[in-house]
Amino acid sequence: MSRETVGNVNPTWWRRRTQMERSLLTLTILVSLVCLALVIALAVLELQSASELLKNMDTSTEPCDDFYQFACGQFRRKFIPDDKTGLSMFSVIGDELQEQLRMIVDEPVKDSDIRPIVNAKNMYKLCMNESEIERIGSTPVKQLLKKLGGWPLLEGSSWDMGSFSWLKTVYDFRKEGFSVDYLIDFAISIDSKNNSLRVIEIDQGAIAVARDYFVKGLDHPRVKAYFEYMIDISELFGADRSVAKEEMMKSLEFEMALANMSLPSEERRDPEKLYNRMTIGEMQIKFPTIPWFEYFRNILPSKIELTTEEPVIVGVPTYVTQLEQLLQHTEKRVIANYLMWRAAASTVSYLPEAFRKKQLKYITAITGSTEREARWKECSAQASSPLAYSRVRFFSEDRPNYMNYGAIGFVIGHEITHGFDDQGRTFDKEGNLRDWWHEETKEKYLEKAKCIIEQYGNFTDTQVNMKLNGINTQGENIADNGGIKEAYRAYVKWATANGEEARLPGLQQFTPRQLFWVSAASTWCSTYRDETLKNRITTGVHSPAEFRVIGPMSNMPEFAKDFNCPLGSKMNPLKKCTVW
Repeated sequence: MSRETVGNVNPTWWRRRTQMERSLLTLTILVSLVCLALVIALAVLELQSASELLKNMDTSTEPCDDFYQFACGQFRRKFIPDDKTGLSMFSVIGDELQEQLRMIVDEPVKDSDIRPIVNAKNMYKLCMNESEIERIGSTPVKQLLKKLGGWPLLEGSSWDMGSFSWLKTVYDFRKEGFSVDYLIDFAISIDSKNNSLRVIEIDQGAIAVARDYFVKGLDHPRVKAYFEYMIDISELFGADRSVAKEEMMKSLEFEMALANMSLPSEERRDPEKLYNRMTIGEMQIKFPTIPWFEYFRNILPSKIELTTEEPVIVGVPTYVTQLEQLLQHTEKRVIANYLMWRAAASTVSYLPEAFRKKQLKYITAITGSTEREARWKECSAQASSPLAYSRVRFFSEDRPNYMNYGAIGFVIGHEITHGFDDQGRTFDKEGNLRDWWHEETKEKYLEKAKCIIEQYGNFTDTQVNMKLNGINTQGENIADNGGIKEAYRAYVKWATANGEEARLPGLQQFTPRQLFWVSAASTWCSTYRDETLKNRITTGVHSPAEFRVIGPMSNMPEFAKDFNCPLGSKMNPLKKCTVW
């Protein structure tokens, strides 16, 4: 029998189906394939989520002994590139953003580009033109310094002391685009007691090395490194090295005097203490040696109306009084050398490679990094946005919510709690600085905050063998403790309403609540060079990452319950601190 005859006698199964049956069957197959694809995609996403956590974790560590090591142990062992001071989850995102920015500024200018983009692209190209930078050398900077009155160190005996005025120099700095903050910090800010207004603020000068180091004197390694850097750069600009040592030492001593007059960071945490409002006329009476109306008139744009009744917030009045005395009793040459040095130093990153090598020598001394970042990174614009944190490492609608609440939820909770930390609590519901708490409430708060201060002040970072500064970091520590509590309670509420989520592949032994804690801890996974870590502990307002995990989580009974930590263990101490 022929194939055709068989076909006619016994039609295929498909040909026996009606048109509707064929359509429904085709649709069923397509839907099944789509569902299979979704299942596969979900499985891939779950694997990615699990991988994000597992690649950081050290599961050989007992969670109740050291949860940071448990969650971040492998991340801590990451190799820090020679051009970086450290690595963190935030720096990883920052690098990704910078790559995207590079793609924007590296493109040719388009007719459709807005002015800021055009400026950024042009600046990027100028910065990347190394051959032209080497050709013109430091000549433009030296010409500009001469226009500003001359750098005495370079001018030698020909420098005109009689025509020098530190006030005129500051005014000229403003015109030429240099900072005006080297002696007196100037800003236009929101009025803390009436946030519908903008107000002039002045504060202690912006010094080049943190006060914490300057007050320890010339023997401190960072001060020594800074002085060596001053001499190196001065010499490259054309100064005789032996003369530079002598004159720059006087400039350094002047800057150290500014540091000693400044208020320590521990005493700058009270916003009320830094809010000293007075008119320009009142300032003239209180600080008579500085012509304040003239000063502000020259710094502010001419289109801004100004009278002697204009209010000014003076951050540290004692600094201004002592500055008056220092300026009156210091040789003009020393003041001029200091101001011109600061201006010259601000240009080094844009100068030929010889300057940049000396700058790298200084950077290495204070941070430990031994190479500069790729030039395109230095030349491309920098950007920071809270939206960047909502990338996959912090949030994704396609992964379990215990990871999202643990990551971005912790960050959001942290920021919310800042409204009620040692500084945020002093602002009312309108956002204005006001003493609005009852005295009893304030006393109870301070007692709770004292517990946090003492707890963190007793933490020791074993990498550099340094105790934390519980006073300087209290605001961030209170925010961490409140933030993790808010995120956890929010997740528990969500899970109660929506049911328990699936566990992750490779992490099946951990419950969703345990994975919430792992996700939260992994947010702070980081590793830093010793020099950088020492500086963060000495001058920073954030505790090192290890204690941003151990501190808040050891203070929460819910953590101990979820991991069955014995009472008295490191992550379940007998004494716990809580503010909110």
